[in-house]
Amino acid sequence: MKNKIKYFAMKLSRFHCSLFLAFVVLGCTHQPPQPRSIVVQDGWRVDEVLFEAEHDSPLAAMNLPAHRTGVTENGFTYTIYPDGSAGLRLGQNAVAEWSIDCSKDKMSDQRNCTVTSSKNNIQIMYGPAGVAKQICIIDHDFPNRLGAIRIDNEEPISTDTDGCISGKFENKLTQASSVTTRSVKWPYDHHRDRKNPLKGLKTAIGLKDYVLSNIDDMSFNFQEK
Repeated sequence: MKNKIKYFAMKLSRFHCSLFLAFVVLGCTHQPPQPRSIVVQDGWRVDEVLFEAEHDSPLAAMNLPAHRTGVTENGFTYTIYPDGSAGLRLGQNAVAEWSIDCSKDKMSDQRNCTVTSSKNNIQIMYGPAGVAKQICIIDHDFPNRLGAIRIDNEEPISTDTDGCISGKFENKLTQASSVTTRSVKWPYDHHRDRKNPLKGLKTAIGLKDYVLSNIDDMSFNFQEK
């Protein structure tokens, strides 16, 4: 009887060991590979890094398998994506100070960039040559109402009914320390004023120029590194 008990105890022990090994092997097999990263030599700034997106991340789902990240001399962290979009944030802030979009138009294949700040409530729209066409208030959408943009303490500039002014004011905006917007948002027929410090606009425009000039030749492929 004792021998039988020993025999079954040995069999049970072996079964548990086999089960444990199977669990370990299966667990290892199903672990996704760690995302890769590598310093690139052709970046916008020194020590720019190419990062691989995690396989189940929102970026991978958006067909953005990799992105480039670096830090500017004035402390902004920038990110460039293979579709021609980019972002600029200050330090470790999660919210971008500026978002850049130089993606291709799906009909014309042209790249017409925008530089946008939800913090500052403005968007600068550029033509194919990278020249500013319009500066618009993001949340101005009440029909047939005018808005206004005030750069520092200068006289306010009235917008058209779309909430836009001429792109010729871009240079003044890059030299300003603050911007105030007056908008009218549907369905409330009264204006709202927002004043914010302008941070990093000149850097964002530089990033936009770099992306527009280089994105078609920029590599996001680890096999080419």
